[in-house]
Amino acid sequence: MATPVSYVPSERHLPYQDIQSKLRPQPLRPSVWPGQFVTIGSSNSVNTDVDAAVEPSILCSECRPVRSWLQEHATNDGYQNFSQSFDHYETGIALEKSYAEGCHLCTLIWLSAIERVSMIEGGGTLTIAELEEKWKAGFSELRTARNVMVTISTPGEDNHLAIFILETTLELSGKQIKGCFIELSQNPPYAPRSAQPKIANLATLASCSISTSSEATWQLVMGLIEECIHSHDNCKEQGNFKSVLPTRLLNVDDPQRPRVVVTATDSVEGPYLALSYCWGGTSGFKMTTSTFDTLKSGVPLRNLSKTIQDAIQITRKLGFRWLWVDSLCIIQDSTDDWIRESASMVDVYQNCFVTIAALGAPDSDSGLFGQRDPLMNKGCWMLNQKRGAIYAHSSQLLHYYFVARFEQSALHKRGWVMQERLLSPRTLNFGTSFAWECREKLFDEFSTGIQAGTPSMKGEFMTIDPLDVDFYHFWHEMLYQYSKAGLSVGSDRLIALTGVIQAIERRTGWKNIAGLWEPAMVQQLLWQATNPTSRAQPATSAPTWSWVDTDGGIWYGPSVLPNKVTFIGSTEEIRPTSSSSWSTAQPAGISIRISCLVKEIKELIKVKDGGYRATPTNWPETPELRFKPDYWPVLSGFYIFVPLLLREDNTICGLVLVASTTFPGAYERVGMALAFGPTDRVSNSDHSTLKDHTRRELITLV
Repeated sequence: MATPVSYVPSERHLPYQDIQSKLRPQPLRPSVWPGQFVTIGSSNSVNTDVDAAVEPSILCSECRPVRSWLQEHATNDGYQNFSQSFDHYETGIALEKSYAEGCHLCTLIWLSAIERVSMIEGGGTLTIAELEEKWKAGFSELRTARNVMVTISTPGEDNHLAIFILETTLELSGKQIKGCFIELSQNPPYAPRSAQPKIANLATLASCSISTSSEATWQLVMGLIEECIHSHDNCKEQGNFKSVLPTRLLNVDDPQRPRVVVTATDSVEGPYLALSYCWGGTSGFKMTTSTFDTLKSGVPLRNLSKTIQDAIQITRKLGFRWLWVDSLCIIQDSTDDWIRESASMVDVYQNCFVTIAALGAPDSDSGLFGQRDPLMNKGCWMLNQKRGAIYAHSSQLLHYYFVARFEQSALHKRGWVMQERLLSPRTLNFGTSFAWECREKLFDEFSTGIQAGTPSMKGEFMTIDPLDVDFYHFWHEMLYQYSKAGLSVGSDRLIALTGVIQAIERRTGWKNIAGLWEPAMVQQLLWQATNPTSRAQPATSAPTWSWVDTDGGIWYGPSVLPNKVTFIGSTEEIRPTSSSSWSTAQPAGISIRISCLVKEIKELIKVKDGGYRATPTNWPETPELRFKPDYWPVLSGFYIFVPLLLREDNTICGLVLVASTTFPGAYERVGMALAFGPTDRVSNSDHSTLKDHTRRELITLV
């Protein structure tokens, strides 16, 4: 069996030699896929010191000839056309052993081979559970492999990023498997090119750590905070901590016995932190009318969930006294307190100093910190050219895993987290990796999937001009992401976004009505359900014209932006159909009167893609409508089509409606439809009809 040996290039070969020289020999690493959240102490974790760290670019005796050959034959910067093969390990078990012992290149080969064997393709769309299942299956199958071989070659003309390609071939059940690719290129994923040198060095060290609770991670956190408060103009605006405080805060002066204070009567000075996390688990201690006094007196730390314990640790480690946690600062069995406090989320998160986000934890028992195998996420140094150092890395695959561990994380599947993420000036994301997000940049310690300095979503939210068309780009994308997230209480669908809505209302003076912005009601009506579901609630729980009435994902096509359309319908009046409130928390019963053309639909015809087509009557050239309904089954009754927008390509966007049985004389929404003419475009005769205001009628949408 080949034994891993350290190959340390000269100082000029290493971009961060001052840090890498301090790293210790390879410790045990958890045997998990790169995006999997492994809590410390779980069955998948390893018993190792919290500050244990790997040293990248260590190679075994089977991989050393590959690097040596490259260093001898591929030092020129010009185009080189070659292909060189190397016998590698005879069995998959031997390859696994080398990977487990810490050979960096074997780790990347093992990762790419599992991806190929288990066919992990389109990882950005796979769920974490699906990735984990495929990883386990590929892991077991790869152990049976034989005759592993690696080949170094120059890439095809269609690959403009890789300088060389390393392909692994192996035999499984007598069949040769090809296509296990690793790219060799400059600027590996772990080198944050646009970060400040100090931050880049700290990220390099932190990303070598097995645990996200390492001292190296803390140093990176402190460095990012220092950079943010001193260098980021968009992050310097901060709430007045003395006058804008939550109703209650957790005092952590005594971290072993935190207590709740009432800010109106207790002396509270200095900034506070907030926690964003997933509820659930067995540690369910929370504030109720019966535990209120106990929390004010102080509770033993052991009585709180692991995630809250970790958040208290972070608060103290960063030198702060105050922490806001919803389960401990809102009276959970008081409806009045919950309504009052949920309406103040805009101030709670917008005025905190930083939010701690439990990115990977599926429940409050899991804690904030996790373990990972850094070698799977980092580039392996192979050689130097005049253009710079060349690294081996699985960049495309790692992008999929970044999506899984960040955008598809357990936390980001929770609907409430959208406003917690957008409103907070800064967020410390702890999961499989550490990621920083503030109003100026999004930064992942491995820089996989994002580059250091990438504008963050919260930065867009705080700096975008609401009068610019880019605002609608942002709002539509945000709703698409938010609507896919889950809510344990369906009626919270709009309440959980109230803070974001209030922040926009304060900046613009606009009014948000049941999730739609009044200045742009016509195009805001043209949302589409991405995956229609069965109607689980009465239509009167929210107006059918609002996306709030659905319980699945929604999206707006880019062609409904106000600078790309001609309006052929207008909203004339918006009013409650009963004594309903305008409040975003109570959207039910709001009706809209629209001035538009009205075309009767005789029949809806189901088509193969799960949608419908229909032909409206009395149209000059009888266009065909195509649409997917908001819900299954489609309500039966008298159908009409109302055109609202004419796109740049002359396609008509409008709504298919059905006569309401609840409100006589009014209509309920069935779905958003596109109208196409005989040549997929609207004719000149249709144009004149659409723009003729004398043909419009007034209809009421509920």
